[in-house]
Amino acid sequence: MYRVENETQDVEITKQVEAPYEKYSPMLEVNEDITILENKYFEDFKLDIKTFDIFGNTNGELGNTYNFRIDTISDESNRVKSGSVHNEKIEGACLEWDPSEDLRTNNELQLLGGVYRWPEIDHSVNGSGNLANGDWSDKSWLRTALDYSKCPRTGVRYVTFKYDMSIANGIFISFDEAENLSQDKETHAFKVDSIYIKVKDSTDWLDAKEPYDGIGTNLKWMQGCLAVQDSKDGEIYCTFGPKPLEGTLYIRVGITYSSQTRFRGITIRENI
Repeated sequence: MYRVENETQDVEITKQVEAPYEKYSPMLEVNEDITILENKYFEDFKLDIKTFDIFGNTNGELGNTYNFRIDTISDESNRVKSGSVHNEKIEGACLEWDPSEDLRTNNELQLLGGVYRWPEIDHSVNGSGNLANGDWSDKSWLRTALDYSKCPRTGVRYVTFKYDMSIANGIFISFDEAENLSQDKETHAFKVDSIYIKVKDSTDWLDAKEPYDGIGTNLKWMQGCLAVQDSKDGEIYCTFGPKPLEGTLYIRVGITYSSQTRFRGITIRENI
């Protein structure tokens, strides 16, 4: 009999071996699938395999800790590409997000353990093991990743979200479980490098840090849309002006490395 235990995932498998040992060759090869549970994030993977005799006494043990991350928390289903500003346009923005893209080649934030943050960790050590004893016969499932420890820590990185918006006069925006994020005392504007919003086919990119001037519908490039009087601690209100809009809403947030701002996402509320 053998038992496979994974403390990190709270998984335990116990099975009876059909042919425990071959004569003169007491070797046992274990092949088991372990289901990764939802809403888990760990920076290493611990696995123990124990064998038992017919009386239930332990007669063999294999213990391993592998340096790779398990992340079943992160969800980028409403994320799109952020693009780059050029000549009053954000080129390449709002395109389909590719989670496998190398962040060293773009200006995007990393989502790790459900938290948006600056990429700075070396993931190339993923899959290397601190082997107590024994070895794996099949290592094809061990995946190494990219080294983000040398990503430049200058400039700005972004994340852009996509939402389906019902007809609304504006939207309330708040950050989820943010760290190192404050607001302007007078306007309540969030102190990030930038926060832009756009309604597809209705507006250009609007500036959610700049106050709305109260004149007409917000349509043009970088018009201020922050309604100061309706914003408060923890939440800002962005107005489209006197004409309600509906359609696909994009929100683009930029942060610097020095700010050390991190957050789990943003929440929007429509003002119908």
